[in-house]
Amino acid sequence: IRDARQTVTAITDTEIIYNDGMATSDLLGNSRKMPDGRLIRGLQGVILEYSLGRKWSTRFTVTAPNGHESNSEVDFKVVARESVTVQAGTFDCFKVEGEGGAYGFPLRIRVVYWIAPDKCRRPIVQENFRQVGPARVIQADRMELTEFRQT
Repeated sequence: IRDARQTVTAITDTEIIYNDGMATSDLLGNSRKMPDGRLIRGLQGVILEYSLGRKWSTRFTVTAPNGHESNSEVDFKVVARESVTVQAGTFDCFKVEGEGGAYGFPLRIRVVYWIAPDKCRRPIVQENFRQVGPARVIQADRMELTEFRQT
């Protein structure tokens, strides 16, 4: 278990800044800069309004710290309403599933997240899975909200 605490340290007209610039997102919570230095352009995995059955697709570019770029597409669907309990409390959430991959590269992407947009613009729980080829898993993680405060 790793503590990946993110604290909002500033909000501009276009983005939310976490941990004094270590990470950023757009105003909906879509990542733009990751703590590991990756930059993400165009990602729309978190949307403004949720309803059961809603579908959307997003195309985005990830630039690694070494300058390597990859382009990906993920198709999302709101599949359920579920009550989710984590250390931060119990939330009435929409469950969202996403499946996709990268262009010209055998990368499979799977994302599942639970979000309570009336309480918090970031997912309450998020699971990420990325696999290259038939057997090489390069990411498999689960993030849970442990504390939530609005001031």
